[in-house]
Amino acid sequence: MEHQPAYFISLLAAFIHQRRSPEQRQIEWEQVYQLGNIHFVGGMIYLMAKTQEQGKRPPAALLQMMKQDFTSTIVRALHQESEMLRVIDELSRLQIPHLIFKGYAIKNCYPVKEMRTMGDIDILIKPEDREKSHELLQSMGFKPGIVTGEVWSYSKGTVHLEIHTQLLVNNINNKFDYMNYFSDVWDKAVMQPNRYTYEFSVNDHLLYMLVHMAKHFYGYGCGIRMVMDAAMYMIYFEKELDWGYLERELKKLNLVLFAHNIFALCRRWFEVSPPIKLPKMKEGFYELIGEYILSGGTFGANQREPHVVMLRQVYTNNKEVKKAPLTIGVYLEICFPGYEKMAEIPYCSFLKTMPFLLPAAWILRILRNMLLNSRNTFRFVCGIVQGKKDFKQQYELLLRLGL
Repeated sequence: MEHQPAYFISLLAAFIHQRRSPEQRQIEWEQVYQLGNIHFVGGMIYLMAKTQEQGKRPPAALLQMMKQDFTSTIVRALHQESEMLRVIDELSRLQIPHLIFKGYAIKNCYPVKEMRTMGDIDILIKPEDREKSHELLQSMGFKPGIVTGEVWSYSKGTVHLEIHTQLLVNNINNKFDYMNYFSDVWDKAVMQPNRYTYEFSVNDHLLYMLVHMAKHFYGYGCGIRMVMDAAMYMIYFEKELDWGYLERELKKLNLVLFAHNIFALCRRWFEVSPPIKLPKMKEGFYELIGEYILSGGTFGANQREPHVVMLRQVYTNNKEVKKAPLTIGVYLEICFPGYEKMAEIPYCSFLKTMPFLLPAAWILRILRNMLLNSRNTFRFVCGIVQGKKDFKQQYELLLRLGL
């Protein structure tokens, strides 16, 4: 791994273990700063950078920018905390059960919880409470945003909520029914003292984190913050995690290899390792996966082409596509998706009651893309033809990772 990315990781490791940051010569702080920005860990980097001795710190102007970002992170975290406490109180007052998961539930594992940034806060409710929660959030000043499947978004200033009625709205791949695995989440949830707030059990939350991480890897990518989450979680709940149970469940989920690779990264990057036997990650693979994670940013979109991601996903999941030449199979799948995918498109929702109109829906979709989004459509199709090399690299990397 190159010197600057390696130093960036060492700063995060120092933050995790609350020790002075390592001092090295010839550090290009601008590159370290940019990595902190695209992975949304800039506040952590600032806390470590300012502990350096005079003369080894970032240049004064850059250190000031880092301090401003740090201050903004603190202010945003305080706003999120204040609003979330109100939301939790109001949901409980109306007797709406709600499960807090992902970032807001994990932040307390960090030594400085405000540094665990969140783009949005995730809350799971029961489907029958959908309308009640919608009216409540609007009365609290939250404005409704995009609806994606079983996920509703709301915003109030810099605070963004995602209200879920399902933990997963689609499966990662065709290797396992992950949606069904988490369908009984309320039976496993742990009730908090107020009787309406719930959290995952300690073991099940780590399983969900790994599945969520796999979903992001399978999409555009997964940033270093998610790997840090796993490391911090293992430190914080070291005495409560049941590794026998976790290994059995990972085997059911068909994610043993993937999880072991993530744990191997936690061991190498953050000096955190579970009490199980892990494979030694070969140096070449370590370099590849490290570059893939660091180059992509928080959710991988920083250097990922959409057409390459779609190419890989179609090829991986569709056995019939694999029988045909690569681009022909992908063209057919992209232009003529199956009934289930087409019925999820808002303007093709008529298929839910009239599935026989699938051919008409295909034509409608093609015409809309050509007329309303012709430039991006042309670029997308050209990208598919030209993206074979990137596709192959991504496909083989994720295969080795365990996906």
